[in-house]
Amino acid sequence: MDTYARTPAAAPAPQGVKLTLGGDANQNFIRRAGAAAQKDLTEFFTRWGLIPDATTAEYLAQFPAETRAIFYFQDSARDYGFTHDGSTSFAGQAVLTGGTTAAVDTAIPNQVHLNLEANAAPGLLLGYEIARVTYENGQPHTQVVGFTTDGQYTDTVTNINNRAVAYQITAIDNFLNRSQAIVLPALKISHDGSYDKSQWTVSTNMTSSEDTLPDAGDHDPCEPQPVSAITQVIDNDPGTRYTGTAAGDAVITLDFRKTLAVTGCKVQGITPAGYEIQISADGAQWQTLATGTFTGQAVQTVYFPDPEGRPWICTYDATQLRLVVKGGSVSLSELDVLGPTGDNVELLENGIGTLRTEFSYAEGETIPAGSLIFTGRYKGNPAYNVVLLYDENGNIVGGLDEEENLVASQIVLAPDPENGLLGEVSEGYWAYWIEPQALKGMTLPGTVRAELYRVDDAITNQGQRLTSDTLEVALPETLPSITLGGQAD
Repeated sequence: MDTYARTPAAAPAPQGVKLTLGGDANQNFIRRAGAAAQKDLTEFFTRWGLIPDATTAEYLAQFPAETRAIFYFQDSARDYGFTHDGSTSFAGQAVLTGGTTAAVDTAIPNQVHLNLEANAAPGLLLGYEIARVTYENGQPHTQVVGFTTDGQYTDTVTNINNRAVAYQITAIDNFLNRSQAIVLPALKISHDGSYDKSQWTVSTNMTSSEDTLPDAGDHDPCEPQPVSAITQVIDNDPGTRYTGTAAGDAVITLDFRKTLAVTGCKVQGITPAGYEIQISADGAQWQTLATGTFTGQAVQTVYFPDPEGRPWICTYDATQLRLVVKGGSVSLSELDVLGPTGDNVELLENGIGTLRTEFSYAEGETIPAGSLIFTGRYKGNPAYNVVLLYDENGNIVGGLDEEENLVASQIVLAPDPENGLLGEVSEGYWAYWIEPQALKGMTLPGTVRAELYRVDDAITNQGQRLTSDTLEVALPETLPSITLGGQAD
């Protein structure tokens, strides 16, 4: 690399694309590294957040791509490579076993615990790469979310909600080669919007009998500062409890260390007391969003209202949240901050079948008897939601009209608010159907998945985006007769 920095013309150019150096140090570094390795290192640098520009990409493209997972390289792999023959690598082999599983935490629904197991020679296994597989428009999208050298891994899912997620696991050996990947059965991630707290800090004006005073050391020879036990309120363990007192009102301040969209606050195990909840976007100016009284229930959730008094929950941007408890004495077990939960869609397993009798859903509008129908529940805004159904191959489920065009229909239904606002509904229903004449020649899918989309403009569908989807549901071998508003036979 040093040679090519001084003499770019000395760099290899197997397909005639010469190495050139420009004014961007990062791009120059990527090009020189590729030249020295004589490999296309695009994935390596992309994993580190360095994206090749067009000139860099053209230069690297003349080299074979580096297929090894060199971004996981560490000293143990280097040592192993010096003392072992690379022929023992399990590159491309099926080494992951049935002990590799994934399950949603029963107490923290946005955490998924993975057990990882591989049948590999002792010392050969470096670790496991974990990727999430989600679907949109019927097609899979894979995103690497972690790597571990342990047999367990916990994935905290904070950026998506009400989505079906499958985990793709790949074992990496000490030669940095990948095994065959396996995709575990999909899970539905649905949570109340609680954010991940692992990077937060918390402070308080209270003192507690559980505060600790560390011993003096070389780096702190003077009297050490007490360490507050207030961190117990963000340790994700409702079994731990913090009890403290203050001279005036008790104040607990959460610092998110980044901007979050917040809609509410959840407090577990707090003793009865009056409260005030404030947020700040800059740590200097504070805005009061909610006041009231904690009643002593096990879990109490406070949602932030609309400042103009409209009947819906409002979202605010904040970098910090402050809980002020009146009276100066507080005991609680856990403190969470909630973000938007988003739309949700569910597909009813017993809601797939043939419509027995015609169903009228609006004046002059009906679902004909004999239609193949799929039904389910949803949460969202019925004026801006649309449901699509996909089969096991990622194709839209539909019948055929006379011109062999794909046809299907769908509606979303919500309770009539009478004089109220329609807005967000907590419980609605949807139906997706294919009319009898369009079923001729149609091959029924083996499984179906529902995807719920939201738009910004219900007329033009501008801003269409996926907000929720379901797990796969298998069609019954014999389609039951369905009556809307009743039970399947």
